[in-house]
Amino acid sequence: MKEIKDKEKPLSEIYRLKGLEWADAQGAWYALSETKATTLARLTSDIKKADPKMSEARAEREARCMPEWVNMLEEMCRLNTLRLRLKIQLDSIDMAGHEKMSAEANARKERAHY
Repeated sequence: MKEIKDKEKPLSEIYRLKGLEWADAQGAWYALSETKATTLARLTSDIKKADPKMSEARAEREARCMPEWVNMLEEMCRLNTLRLRLKIQLDSIDMAGHEKMSAEANARKERAHY
């Protein structure tokens, strides 16, 4: 089946597809953000198990330096940027639809005057 180019698709279809991308990015970001505290707690606990005499504060500081934690934060930032950019694209598509309707209304109004 031949894929239709974006310029040939109705705005509603472009909006729907971009909305699905945004929803996926939003869901992935939300899943990571919801597990952020438990991930830090698990890493801190693992450090404390290895050295029970270590203070909780020091164990948490060390956990925040672990590659797993840093990678998680970097991924959260990447996903947050992605979801925000997709939201901007959705808003732009929505605005384009309003601009098109306004231009068509103006054209009708001008035709009615002649």
